[in-house]
This record gives sequence, C-alpha cells and structure tokens, in this order.
Amino acid sequence: MRLRGLSQALQCGGFNFNIPANAGISGVEVTANILNTMEPNPPFGYLYVELWNSVTGYISNQSFNKTASETSTVIPMTFGGPQDRWDANITPSQVNGSDFYVLFLAYCGNYNNHGQAEINDVVVTIYTG
Repeated sequence: MRLRGLSQALQCGGFNFNIPANAGISGVEVTANILNTMEPNPPFGYLYVELWNSVTGYISNQSFNKTASETSTVIPMTFGGPQDRWDANITPSQVNGSDFYVLFLAYCGNYNNHGQAEINDVVVTIYTG
C-alpha cells in the first residue's frame, strides 16, 4: 500500500466464515503484520480498519489511530478483540460466506511524504457466545 498524503486502501477477503445463524457474535478481532517505511519521515500517522460486506455494505469501523514507527521490522498489530463488537450489532449473515471483507486505510498525514505500509498475514477471528 503506497501512500502519498491521502489514504490508500487494502481490501482483504476470502475468509468464508460459516457461523451458525442463531449464534450471537460477541467480538471481532483482526490481526495483521505491518511493516512501515517512509521517505522521508514521519511514518504513516493513522491506520483505520473497517468491516464490510459486499452485498449489504459497510458494517462498522474502528478508527484505531495506530501508528507504526519507521522500521525494517514487521510489527504485529491487533484490532478489536473477543468482547469488541466494533460499536455494531454484527450478525452471522454479515460475516458468513465470501461477501465479508476487511478494509485497511492508512494515512501518512503529509502530501510531501511518501510511505509504504506493507500489510501481511491478515487473520480475522469471530467470537461467539
């Protein structure tokens, strides 16, 4: 994801969950390995994560405002968690099948800076109960 001031987006899908229709979703957790490089400094300022369904549309987001310092080391980041419903009433029908995806948005905060946020190994965990 190459940045130049404004946000760039990365869509990750293909999770193909099969949560029972009568299950209650208690939380959603997204983990990813992030590598952040800039030329020149600073690193990207914000990393937002959104939950989407390509049929029903936007589900919810978390404006995590997570920053990752310029580094040559991959940093594991976690968004949400077992009891985090992302301020939404997330249902099995929204996350089941191939229509569900996670959207990453990175913003470097300066039109004059170029950055690159490498996002790898995205894992989504749906907690029920």
